[in-house]
Amino acid sequence: GMGGADAQHIWIFCEDEDVGRDILAVCRGCRRVRMVPVMVSAATPPRGGNITVVAPSWRSRLQSMLAVVPYPYGLDERAGFWSDMDALVNASLSNSTRVKERAREVVAALRANPRKGGPIQANRWPSLLVTDRKKLCKAMLANADLKANLAQAADLDASEILPVVLAADFGVISGQVIQA
Repeated sequence: GMGGADAQHIWIFCEDEDVGRDILAVCRGCRRVRMVPVMVSAATPPRGGNITVVAPSWRSRLQSMLAVVPYPYGLDERAGFWSDMDALVNASLSNSTRVKERAREVVAALRANPRKGGPIQANRWPSLLVTDRKKLCKAMLANADLKANLAQAADLDASEILPVVLAADFGVISGQVIQA
């Protein structure tokens, strides 16, 4: 499996590879909790051949909920907005699947050996998406409906959309400071 209940999954989505490496270093150096870093990339359309790239169905659902590209993305930044949403939804979906699998494992283990079971340990440390995309962080903070819309479009619970943390803040949050 991908680590026990006390592990914290950190989904990393960074444009700048150096920043991504810094985040990895913070994850590996964190003593307080075992961090499991996962690199995330936005969905890139396959090159050549297939011109008709099928956008995931959640995209059209989200598009129908949004009149315009949300603040702080400009009208000319549609591509950036959608690539940021791709990364967030992909990471959130993967994380949700992982959490459900973990819950199933725990239940199966308790069924197999009921006497050994103590209280089921939930993840104390929430999974996070850490990014250097400032607009993604701003958009999630500034638009109260965006998270709800995103969850509805991707068929997730709003609580399953990962919290987005700016890379520059992540070192401070995890008790280490990343030098900019």
